Amino acid sequence: MKVVNLVASAKHEPNYLDGDFIGVDRGSEYLYDLNIKMVAMIGDFDSIDINVLTNLKNDGNNIVQLNVVKDNTDLDEAIKYAYSLGYEQINIYGALGQRVDHTLTNINLLKKNRDVILYDDYSCIKILKAGQHLLEKDKFNFVSFYAIENDTKISLINFKYPLNNYSLLFDDTLCISNEIKDNAQIKCNKDIIVVLSR
Repeated sequence: MKVVNLVASAKHEPNYLDGDFIGVDRGSEYLYDLNIKMVAMIGDFDSIDINVLTNLKNDGNNIVQLNVVKDNTDLDEAIKYAYSLGYEQINIYGALGQRVDHTLTNINLLKKNRDVILYDDYSCIKILKAGQHLLEKDKFNFVSFYAIENDTKISLINFKYPLNNYSLLFDDTLCISNEIKDNAQIKCNKDIIVVLSR
């Protein structure tokens, strides 16, 4: 599987998964300072000092500069760009926990990009596709589930709070902060958002 890590800012611990790197706006500067080789840098670069941007360009980096006035966010465009390069899994770092409007927008990006995973220092947010999944108790202790579509049914086996064919609603709070036991199993009839937390 072709994997890429999109880095949107420096506000995270750099515990990256294996894969290529694309810097997104200021995340480009952060990766450059860490001497991490990037496939590309993309963004309008409005949050980078102009002298730094000039240095990045002069060093021969693959830079995709977006217009400051646009209908999509830099991260939205970076995801599209990563897909155009053939990446099948996209891990995103530095896209949560700063501006609330950006955080909500970035979580919403999961709904149209089902192979994207968001990471911060405490959590992992991703889509679980309809079907059956095993969830190992690894570095995450807590798990929460959110519906994306109407008529979502979820079953939780080997969790502290099990469920059987529960109708998960958009505004439901029942599936927040469950605890993972060994060999936890999830069954869902539709794609759902899962948040794994330490």
